[in-house]
Amino acid sequence: MDFHNYLEKLRALPDQQKKAIMWAVVAVIAVLLGIVWFNMSAKRVFQIQEELTKIEMPQIESNTSK
Repeated sequence: MDFHNYLEKLRALPDQQKKAIMWAVVAVIAVLLGIVWFNMSAKRVFQIQEELTKIEMPQIESNTSK
């Protein structure tokens, strides 16, 4: 399909249909960006968790006398 013809068909649509198409495109982009953000965040949290398991905490001895 020729891109120019597609744009001409979009211009000929009523305003209500143009708005519906615009919001559908915005919703799809928002969902895709949300998926990318979630995957990147989950990966980073997993990396932080791995780094935290590598930390060796010093042992503190407590002398409690009873």
